[in-house]
Amino acid sequence: MLSSILTDRKARSRKEEFMGYPKVDIEELFRLAAADPAGFEKKSRELIRETIEAASPEARPKLTGLQWKIEQERRRFKGSPEQYAGFAFGLMWESFRELNSSLAGFRKSADKMTEPKPELKLIVNNKEEKN
Repeated sequence: MLSSILTDRKARSRKEEFMGYPKVDIEELFRLAAADPAGFEKKSRELIRETIEAASPEARPKLTGLQWKIEQERRRFKGSPEQYAGFAFGLMWESFRELNSSLAGFRKSADKMTEPKPELKLIVNNKEEKN
């Protein structure tokens, strides 16, 4: 499944453009990072800004706060990419746990909605009928 997602770039690009998110060319970013690190930083900040702007108004404050947190940690770990990678990995897992917890709550609510209803017995003229 992952390979089909990665190989179908045109469909992904159409979807991203349709939803208003910036189109990202990964190969271009890799080339830019190798050839022009300052240009890469500028481009990545631009993409991040565009992505936050394209998000729903309700999500923007949280995304802006998250980006601020990431920038603060990048400054703190400047010169130590391994430590920053560890921080980013931890942040990803924290986000995953939050999502998983929300999903568990949703599942619990959905299960309650689909629980079998108690069987009703209707007694008519001393005869039981099931409904």
